Amino acid sequence: MGLKNLIKGQLLSSISYRSSDPQELAAVYDRDGRRIMYESVLTVMPGQAAILVNEGQMTDIFMPGRYELTTNNMPVTTTLNQWKYGFHDTFIVDIIFVNTNEIIDIPWGTSEQVTVKDEVFGLVNVGANGTVSTVTVSDQLQNSSEKSGAIHDKSELKDIKNIKGNEMFSQNGESLTWNAAGKDIFYQGSTDKELPVGMKISYKLDGKEMDASDLPGKSGKVEIHVVYENKSKEMKNVRGKKVEFYTPFVMVTGMVLS
Repeated sequence: MGLKNLIKGQLLSSISYRSSDPQELAAVYDRDGRRIMYESVLTVMPGQAAILVNEGQMTDIFMPGRYELTTNNMPVTTTLNQWKYGFHDTFIVDIIFVNTNEIIDIPWGTSEQVTVKDEVFGLVNVGANGTVSTVTVSDQLQNSSEKSGAIHDKSELKDIKNIKGNEMFSQNGESLTWNAAGKDIFYQGSTDKELPVGMKISYKLDGKEMDASDLPGKSGKVEIHVVYENKSKEMKNVRGKKVEFYTPFVMVTGMVLS
């Protein structure tokens, strides 16, 4: 669609955004249905970054400054839309303004554990200091045949339950026999054995170490330090010498903010 077919009120010639909330993390610019003109002026304020989003994909990023939106400074957006050099039509992209300032006045923290629903582990109690209260282990048994009526397994877990079906099992010591009826089995249980990886979480508020229980309601710059300790190791004989080998793990830290 060319400019002649558009009325003036449908075009954006200047784009900028300033939030009235200093704690706002990001905001999508409200185009109100208008198209963006070629060489529209994008103004990014100090403490901001502007991200262009083309059909759900983040493309070009602009730091504080004044920009005329052309094919020269929108290389990713230009490539995705297969615009040719000299493109002068109007276009549509979403623009997200991100607050890059350091936000230090957000009260946060909970004095009690938070219950989080997980697809694998069910309801999980998440604490603040990394102390392990309950260890839940999930296991999957893959049925090798659609006609197989039983799957045999060994487990030291307690309070075993099927979490994705109604198939029952019988138990003799550590031996389990699942009446699988050709289906895969997903089960979980608890254990009091030590985890192969230990975790310690510590906190600082404005550079001062602080216990997690003292953080709720306070404000300032919060630092969260997570330290993992690999406890799964064994000794191997290498060229006549005893060498300590650790089991390799990949650890992922997740955080729930609300």
